[in-house]
Amino acid sequence: MIISVGDIMLDIYMDEPGSLNEDTDTVGRTNLAWGGSAANFAVWVRRLGMPSAIVGRVGRDFVGDAAVQDFISEGVLPLVARDPSHPTGTVAVRRRGGLGREMICDRKANARFSVKDLPMMEISSASWIHVSGYTVIEEGPRKAVVECIKAAKERRIPVSVDPGSCHLISSLGVSHFMEAVEGADVILPNLDEARLLSSCENIEEISDSLLESFPTVVVKLGPEGARFATRSGERGLVRPPKTEAVDPNGAGDAFGAAFVCKYLATGDIAAATKAGCDLGALVVAASGARAKVALDRFLKDNFQKSGGVTV
Repeated sequence: MIISVGDIMLDIYMDEPGSLNEDTDTVGRTNLAWGGSAANFAVWVRRLGMPSAIVGRVGRDFVGDAAVQDFISEGVLPLVARDPSHPTGTVAVRRRGGLGREMICDRKANARFSVKDLPMMEISSASWIHVSGYTVIEEGPRKAVVECIKAAKERRIPVSVDPGSCHLISSLGVSHFMEAVEGADVILPNLDEARLLSSCENIEEISDSLLESFPTVVVKLGPEGARFATRSGERGLVRPPKTEAVDPNGAGDAFGAAFVCKYLATGDIAAATKAGCDLGALVVAASGARAKVALDRFLKDNFQKSGGVTV
């Protein structure tokens, strides 16, 4: 089973109209959708046919109830703690024309995630652990991440990390972030995050720097694809399929899910990066982090002739 550790959120989308009416109502479009980087990853893993679980914390509220039920309906095992005094996290996503967006994150119960919320029996038997970088921001969740990675390493379970947010990493401090995720096998940053974590600009220098801390580095480059590098000397650039981007939210999480599923199945870094690019392109062409997209062609091209993932 692939276990994802981290944030569970309700996304509140607001499509900005041409102008806002000051001090009164403005008619526009809003929408609700499930989100959270770790939660998105877990759902995409299951949609690709792999056993999947989510470890995190939600409120003991109606939003938390609905989040748990949504995981169950997706086939994801919810190893989720319930917070009696802090509500489920929410994100307000303000979408402007094109791909422009701003996000206001209220982590709420996510910020109360702690070591005692870790289901150590399930973690000990996992085939892969994936950690959302958002979980490293506060002290309590950060300690849980450190303990989770430690437990995985003791059992030789591979660990991947998606850094999550340049702004939040900068607020925490790069050195503190790197200490918290020490021992991870794979890091999956976007280009801005990779530059921040490596203090480098050139992609080759970025890879060289991050390889000092992680055996495998995959830098997501948006419409340019992704570049991979390993300590064993494998390097390459994978281009994504051409697509018309609609909503970037969640595309990186889908990339990570496809990458991990393929890498776990084959150990082929180039093929895993291609799978990530292909699924990311499907998701960015739809609206919402967990948009219902047709996966038949993707699965046929990346995993097998029919059906789900085979491991």
